[in-house]
Amino acid sequence: MKINVVGTSGSGKSTSSRRLATQLAIPYIEMDTLFWQPNWTPSNDEDFFCRLEQGCWTATTIAAATLNGGRCT
Repeated sequence: MKINVVGTSGSGKSTSSRRLATQLAIPYIEMDTLFWQPNWTPSNDEDFFCRLEQGCWTATTIAAATLNGGRCT
């Protein structure tokens, strides 16, 4: 089971996702921590997807992301 929670900044997606992950006892991923590099520099697609593949995106995961200019980060 993979659950993606997408919304604007301040909409409560991180809070809701953390609570749901706790209730379901499954991992929670904050996509911002994978996408943004120091000084708010965005990752390129190759680096970003590599981070996802390094074990944090499991068969059962909840991920919270912001829709940013047509791209989900």
